Amino acid sequence: MFRPPPSAQPAATLQANLAAAQAAYDQLMRGGRVATVTYGEGSGQRSVTYTKAEIGSLRLYIEDLQTRLGYRARRALGLRFG
Repeated sequence: MFRPPPSAQPAATLQANLAAAQAAYDQLMRGGRVATVTYGEGSGQRSVTYTKAEIGSLRLYIEDLQTRLGYRARRALGLRFG
């Protein structure tokens, strides 16, 4: 999986990249065989194609973008009985 370098990208660019990645994830989850993510990088754009087998990598990319945008990571809820 290719992930853009953690550079000082503007928040608007990161947000656009996140929206594209989430749309690709949704497409794969709804039965698509491949999904392409096009994102801004520096002064140009780059495209990456994901397959259903690579959905885990796409999910990690989405989580990375969310972290870089300052979104809180979801945590598992720990339950104790007794």
